[in-house]
Amino acid sequence: MTTDYRPQRIVLPSTLVVTMVAGVFQLFLFAILASPLIDDVGMSRTELGIVGSINTLVGAITAPYTGRIADRIGPGRSVVACLGISSLGMAALAWAPGLGWIYASAALGGIPQGATNPSTNALISARVTPGRQGTVTGIKQSGVTLGAFLAGVTLPALESALGWRGACWVYAGVFALAALVVQLLLQPDLDGSDAAERSTTDGSADALDPVISWIATYAFFMGLASGAIGRFLPLYAEESLGFSVGIAGLIAALGGLLGMVARIAAARLAERRFSPTRLLIWLSIVGT
Repeated sequence: MTTDYRPQRIVLPSTLVVTMVAGVFQLFLFAILASPLIDDVGMSRTELGIVGSINTLVGAITAPYTGRIADRIGPGRSVVACLGISSLGMAALAWAPGLGWIYASAALGGIPQGATNPSTNALISARVTPGRQGTVTGIKQSGVTLGAFLAGVTLPALESALGWRGACWVYAGVFALAALVVQLLLQPDLDGSDAAERSTTDGSADALDPVISWIATYAFFMGLASGAIGRFLPLYAEESLGFSVGIAGLIAALGGLLGMVARIAAARLAERRFSPTRLLIWLSIVGT
């Protein structure tokens, strides 16, 4: 049953945004701190691409399973788990003594990347009334581009002061603190009959509407293009255009800032002015 917790009007959107930031942050770190990673670890550009691919692939593979876990344990507990695993992924990367461990930390960081959308979407479905869900989803999705903005603005400065490992430790601590705060402030998940209802409807997810396959295909090609650009644009700015790490980070931050505005605006348009299908068509045209 959908419930609107009025005291949670600030806590809930903040939780959604922070969870999305944490889930994707490691991927943005690989892009913005590519040069320090290459210099320190001695990895090639191909190996850097493999690191990002591992992170994303693990997220894609685990997302269906983490979605079912969110249904079973409740979305509130699931978002706390996403924040905690994001912290562990950043800590593992900070500690990693070599390329193999960086691969492993990227795999660990891929779990929350795949889990954040199912968990936060379930939280919106359970706690936001219809008519506001589209707008709240847009605000939630702005967390992805907010992550790009924060990474672009803060990581170069942190790397200059503490090294790339120190920057990782800082954000490991930030995400761990976020998990604790969310655990303390977020309205607890419903128990009992609500959990049982989620469990009994679990099997219906096996017969998905065909439209989901089309949306997944659309998202695949969208991610293929945006992932390639976002992952290597800062490195291209440094190596081919001669920009500093700080300026390259600001380029990524500007893209993230514009993306935040676009995601919130698109969600409002989808809820109030355009059908989602029509809006997706227009977005694909703009993207080309």
